[in-house]
Amino acid sequence: DSANGASLVVRAMASGKHLLEMAERLSISPQGVRDALKRAEKTLEELEANLHLVKKSEEIKTLLLNLKEKVSDSDKKEIDKAIELLEN
Repeated sequence: DSANGASLVVRAMASGKHLLEMAERLSISPQGVRDALKRAEKTLEELEANLHLVKKSEEIKTLLLNLKEKVSDSDKKEIDKAIELLEN
């Protein structure tokens, strides 16, 4: 199943493996790894185009930074935690 293969490739990539290492580990060709990565990248781009999560996250961060300027020091720590969540 290509979706499962793409999922395995993305997980291997996230663990810092190189193309050839991923291919050997998954028992597929390097071209198969490359194709799965391209499909995964296309899927992520389509999701972002539909959901606008990156844009929304950046807008929320901007709002939080503006709010941080207007609140007490104790509240700033909570805002910093929220900003850190957005960045990770």
